[in-house]
Amino acid sequence: MLLLMHMDKLVAMLDTHMRGTDKWKSVVGPKIEEKLMSNITRSTPITVMPYLGGTFKVFTGDVYLVVDMQQHKCTCLTWKMSGLPCAHVCAVIRTLRHDVYDYIDPCFKVSTQHLIYSGQFQLLPTHNMPKVCEDETLQDGQGNVFPSLQPPRTAVEVPSVTSSVINFYLKLCSMFLTLVDVLVVLAIYQLEFMVSNSSSFI
Repeated sequence: MLLLMHMDKLVAMLDTHMRGTDKWKSVVGPKIEEKLMSNITRSTPITVMPYLGGTFKVFTGDVYLVVDMQQHKCTCLTWKMSGLPCAHVCAVIRTLRHDVYDYIDPCFKVSTQHLIYSGQFQLLPTHNMPKVCEDETLQDGQGNVFPSLQPPRTAVEVPSVTSSVINFYLKLCSMFLTLVDVLVVLAIYQLEFMVSNSSSFI
């Protein structure tokens, strides 16, 4: 029954998303549109210098980045990671007078969203679904009872730890702490030596 509840929730969520795409006023959804418009706005002060082979040098104040329109790459890597043109790419698109929607990843477009949500779920009939009884046996729709599928429960023996093993590990820890103390003292002496020698040169 839990599986069916999850399936019903998933189908309801997919149906809601599918109906939501019908209300989109653009090629992309409203959240993607908002991010895209923000990048376009931020691209206004950016200077673009064309290079050969579809690459562009983009200046943002004191630094510059390289945008490759053919490879869909920008050195800031935002375009590659998010699938949306960053502000640098938007500046190049504005210079070329191209449509910004031609440079977004197809997964954001309404046509792809319709393909994603157009699939179907196969319903699971439950008229003969077995159920688990209180004694952990299974019973089908006709009343037939089957033994439990749970493995038999057996006691697991935990090995006992002897006092000699505990004492060994305590001595090992004590030796380790002593070694750490010695190393710390040596480091302090070395530091004092370096400070005293360096002060003689000042």
